Amino acid sequence: MPFHHPRFHRGPMHSWIMPVGGLLPLIVLKILSKNPMHGYQIEEELSKLINREVPEGFIYGLLKRLESKGLVTFQWETPQSGPARKVYKLTEEGEIYLKERIKSIELIKPIINYLLS
Repeated sequence: MPFHHPRFHRGPMHSWIMPVGGLLPLIVLKILSKNPMHGYQIEEELSKLINREVPEGFIYGLLKRLESKGLVTFQWETPQSGPARKVYKLTEEGEIYLKERIKSIELIKPIINYLLS
């Protein structure tokens, strides 16, 4: 009999996120640790990394949550053509948080390798 649990069957939106679920905020923080970016750039980078299209608007909700926790901040950029846009960057607190979470992930790396073998 197949394993069925309501948490793992939440429809099409959930199926794209399942493999990376709780890691998405960390992935976005890691992306921003390299360079400040606007939302669309982050979305493109994230899509490449997880090999899936990110649902429209998803990234902005995530960025808002990261901002509310003090992990990212933004500045308005006004290009010569087109609308103004927010350029997000990692805060000092965000850098510390990311480093701490990466250390935690490194501790379970042997377990992940075991599961993948």
